[in-house]
Amino acid sequence: MFKNLNIFSIIGKIICLGLGLLCLYWSFRFITANANFVDDLKIVTEKFDPTDEGKMIIIKGNLQNNSTIYDSEMNVSVEDVSAMKRIVEMLQYRKKGSDSYSINWFSYHISPFAIDTSRGNERFYNPEFSKDLQSKNFYSNATLGNTGLSLTRNHFIYLNTDTKNLNREKEKNSKWVKYTDLPEDGGKKFGLTLSKGYYKSRTHGKIHVGDIRVSYQVQKIQDNPFITAIGIQNNGTLEIYPYNTDKHVAHAFYGDLSKDEIKKAIKGNNMQGFIPAFIIGLIFILIGIFAFNGEKENIIAPPKTMYDE
Repeated sequence: MFKNLNIFSIIGKIICLGLGLLCLYWSFRFITANANFVDDLKIVTEKFDPTDEGKMIIIKGNLQNNSTIYDSEMNVSVEDVSAMKRIVEMLQYRKKGSDSYSINWFSYHISPFAIDTSRGNERFYNPEFSKDLQSKNFYSNATLGNTGLSLTRNHFIYLNTDTKNLNREKEKNSKWVKYTDLPEDGGKKFGLTLSKGYYKSRTHGKIHVGDIRVSYQVQKIQDNPFITAIGIQNNGTLEIYPYNTDKHVAHAFYGDLSKDEIKKAIKGNNMQGFIPAFIIGLIFILIGIFAFNGEKENIIAPPKTMYDE
């Protein structure tokens, strides 16, 4: 494979083949992970036992949210929600085709670009987002039932995904909805003014590229949904089990799940990890085999002339 290849082609092939084999290794780690360890886990529905500290357990109960989510930078607080998003957007230029552009709100920075206009080739630049005010997620300090154990932010992140693996319908209260009951002085620290559900840098006159607006979304907790969660008991909190082990664990689900259902979800998570890792690994290997085939340059001596003798 490496015969007659220049040094850069050899390095390219080695890198691609190495990345491909690494992805294939992780894909098979996912697919071969054993979920039978769930059978040995303790199910906790009442006050947690201190002797279970550091152990993986399953806890069940209705979600109890006795805390308030507070964004101290914007002075915004919300009760009875499991999570809150602060969304920071900037009015920016965006390329449309080769000869036009649009101006709209985006929560990420759009790089400079050039287009052909009636005035010739023009470049468009967008200001950078401020490092002092960025989009951010907040999570409540909620506990499950009578266990007294708090869930981590990761449990709320995985809640819908893990439940979907069991083909259960998502709870209505798990959807993100816009939150508009905002305090008037919320954006004062950043010179923003509340207007129509947004904190804005400009509320009067024509808006300009670089203007900022901030909005909020929340996941509401209604009727204290019943949740089953799995993790490690650690100082009054149920921690997510790390992924750098052979136990690729599903985290949280809506409903009262049996151990068999939890194992089914773990296998579903493993399959979701296996497929993309396998495909990416295969692509890298094919690139390594068929690409980077530049040959060495053969330096041929010029023919001798009568003056070379």
